[in-house]
Amino acid sequence: MQAIDMKRPDSCAPFRWSSSLIFLLLLTSLAGQESRARRPSHHIGYEIGLELASLREDLLVPLGFHGPGLSVGVRYSLDAGQLRFNLPLRLKLDYVRNRYSHDGVALSLDLMPSLTVEFFKSPDLGHFGAGLCFPLEMNNIFLFSWDDAHLYWLSTQSLGIAFDWRKKLRADREAYVQIQLPFSARVSRPPVYRHTKQEALDDLAFHFSKTHENIKWYGPDDYHSVFIRFQLTKANQNGLTMLGMEFEYDCFDLPKKVYTMDTAILLSKQWRLAR
Repeated sequence: MQAIDMKRPDSCAPFRWSSSLIFLLLLTSLAGQESRARRPSHHIGYEIGLELASLREDLLVPLGFHGPGLSVGVRYSLDAGQLRFNLPLRLKLDYVRNRYSHDGVALSLDLMPSLTVEFFKSPDLGHFGAGLCFPLEMNNIFLFSWDDAHLYWLSTQSLGIAFDWRKKLRADREAYVQIQLPFSARVSRPPVYRHTKQEALDDLAFHFSKTHENIKWYGPDDYHSVFIRFQLTKANQNGLTMLGMEFEYDCFDLPKKVYTMDTAILLSKQWRLAR
């Protein structure tokens, strides 16, 4: 374990975050003039989805678990000319099993804000933006047939770059793509050796305490993550209706491999807030 800490000292982490925040301020300053000239639009709404989930936790068993799931969430978005901000919050519940028919449940809470600034636009190619993302995710995994169904978790606070593209298809229709590529994360996972594993049953506040202990920093060498969202938007008098698809993958190699992967179809409805 000492070798891991020496490889990625915590003293480097504040530098990564401060450098990214400076980069974000520079991006927002580029869009400041147009954003002030145009009155920003605010939208808020809900989304529901069906997904196919996969996960593997080598701290417990080196087997993949796969299955269907449901997701519900709320979303806030801001469009201020060249500046776009998205704040989705989502709760996901997946029923999974492995090839030996061993069952499990995964419960996840995701908050994935992103801020992008338009850097190129063309009538034919559309609008292109770049910026930063700050995903916060808490994955709780119960595998019933293993280790007396003790809780295994993966909590992450990540920092990465974000790209988006949007293009008008018709007067009331728009295509939108967003890609998030986190490159650094503050991660909480169970210790390799756990002497007491029933904390989830003993302490009602478990999900707000233990799942944020045993913190370690991960960089690009041992942390691999990608998030892709594609959606079609239709505007009407009542707001926006969106049909989208998402793919999300997170993988950490230390101290033992863990990954989560989701592919989802989402239906969203948003309303414009009064000015």
